[in-house]
Amino acid sequence: MRAPLSASSFQLAIQPGMRPMAKITVINGASDLLVSLLGDKGKHARAAVAVSGLPKDTTVEIQMIVEVE
Repeated sequence: MRAPLSASSFQLAIQPGMRPMAKITVINGASDLLVSLLGDKGKHARAAVAVSGLPKDTTVEIQMIVEVE
């Protein structure tokens, strides 16, 4: 993978009473991981959405468009 062209959608399944900062921390962690793994090439634009549920009871869904060498 050369670099994420866009990490266009981060979806986070939230639980009732979940603190707002906890939501941001999870999404920031995913973004930070890409930068840690890929350096400057891992920097990306993103949009984050909180939803009441995701398929198969997953907690986070990340959709990315990448360029592969």
